[in-house]
Amino acid sequence: MLDTGITIGGYLPVSSFLNRMDARFKIVFFCILLYCTLSSNAPAIVLFNLFFAIFLAKISLAPMFVWFRRLKQFAPMLLITFALNLLFGSPGFYYQIGGVTLPFGQDSLIGSTTLTTHIVIAIYLALILTFSTSPSQLTHAIQWFASPLSWLGFPTREFSVVIFMAMRFVPLFQQELYRIRDAQISRGLNFQSGTALKKSMRLMGLLHPAFMATVKRSEILAQSMSARGFVPGAPRTNFHEQSLSRYDLIATFVVLSYLVVRNLLSNYYPNPV
Repeated sequence: MLDTGITIGGYLPVSSFLNRMDARFKIVFFCILLYCTLSSNAPAIVLFNLFFAIFLAKISLAPMFVWFRRLKQFAPMLLITFALNLLFGSPGFYYQIGGVTLPFGQDSLIGSTTLTTHIVIAIYLALILTFSTSPSQLTHAIQWFASPLSWLGFPTREFSVVIFMAMRFVPLFQQELYRIRDAQISRGLNFQSGTALKKSMRLMGLLHPAFMATVKRSEILAQSMSARGFVPGAPRTNFHEQSLSRYDLIATFVVLSYLVVRNLLSNYYPNPV
C-alpha cells in the first residue's frame, strides 16, 4: 500500500510502464516534452499537452490523491502567477459586466491561463519523472550523460554521488518537517491560528530540529559508506546495469507519435501573435 505522505521528489516503487523504462530515455523524453510544452501558446496545443501529461500521470499508477495533493502544494504560486499576469499583462479587449469595466482584458486572461497551464504541465512532468525513477537511477543516468566530461578531468563519479545525496536528502528533510509538525500538533500546538507573522514564526521553529535530524542522518550515512569501503575517485561498478528494453522502444514510438500529432496541430493552430 502506498504511503499517503509522499513528498515532492519521492519515488513510488510500483510496477508501472514508466518505472520499467531506462532512466536515460526518461530524461531525454522529459526534456523533449518540456520544450514542446513551453514553446507553444496555441490553445489547441496547450490542451493537447495537458491531456498527454494526464495520460502519462495515469500510466504511472500513482493514485489520484497524490496528484491533487502535490498540485495543492503549488496552488499559492499558481494563483499569484495567474493574478499578476492577469492584471499586468497586455489586456487587449477589456471585459465589461453591468457597465463596469473589469481591470483585465481578453488577451491578459488567455495569456494568464496559458502560462498557468504551462506551469501545471511542467510540474506534472517533473513529478512523473521523479515518481517513476529512483534517485540512484537518476544519478547513474546523469553520470552517463556527463561521462564525456571525464576526458577533461572533471570528476563525474564524485559529482554524481553529490547529486544522489542531494536528491536523497531533500525528501528526507521534508519528511522530518512533517514528522515534527505532526508531533507538535499532537501536543496541542496550533499552526493555523494567529497572524501570518506568528504562523511563520511557529513554522520557522520546526526548521532547526528538522535540520539537525537530517545532519545526524548524513553522519550515519557517511559512517556507513566509510565502513563499506567507499573511496572517492576509485572505480566502482553498478549492481543494476542500464540497458535498452522493449519498454524504451515503445516509449520512443509514443513520443514520436506525440511529436507528429503536435506538429500537425502547430500547422493548423500557429502561435498567436
